[in-house]
Amino acid sequence: MASVVQICNLALNFIGANTINALTEGSQEARRCNLIYEDVRDDLLASHAWNFAVVRIALATPVDDPPLDWSYIFQIPSDCLRPLYVEAATGVQDVEYRIESGRVLTNFDDDLTLVYVKRETDPEKYDPLFTAALWTRLAMELAFPLTNDENIVNRAEKRHTAALLKATNAHGPVKEEFSRTQTEDSWISGRR
Repeated sequence: MASVVQICNLALNFIGANTINALTEGSQEARRCNLIYEDVRDDLLASHAWNFAVVRIALATPVDDPPLDWSYIFQIPSDCLRPLYVEAATGVQDVEYRIESGRVLTNFDDDLTLVYVKRETDPEKYDPLFTAALWTRLAMELAFPLTNDENIVNRAEKRHTAALLKATNAHGPVKEEFSRTQTEDSWISGRR
């Protein structure tokens, strides 16, 4: 599996830049990688429900006083990059809730679980398709500042688009997308 430096070196190698030994070394390549790596990683993680980064956690005891129109308020975990949905322990599918300012607002009084995309910082947990999407995105972001060559920028962008499509297709849809695509209108089933 890849390390952060290996992922950065894949990107640097692709654009024809010098590779690095550490993000903290004094080279321009290392400084650029160190500057953008975490933001690019988090942006890519938040862009899709990656299988390795989707987690579910029971929402803790309600906090604070909820605003009007809501009975309960729960804090979202600090490693949450993108909330996906809230579900009830009783199996109720349609839990009414709203997410505001890093908190879940709801009137539902059952045990609730938040399903979300986690900020996964350990590249050992990334699958190869996500790793490819990440290093190609880094290459795309590093290409112009390090090479000043539009052809390399365009090549990196095309490679990233292909890698991202392949990775997102392999990781499948989010629950809401899945349920929408799997349900059938009553008029269709009535015709059968």
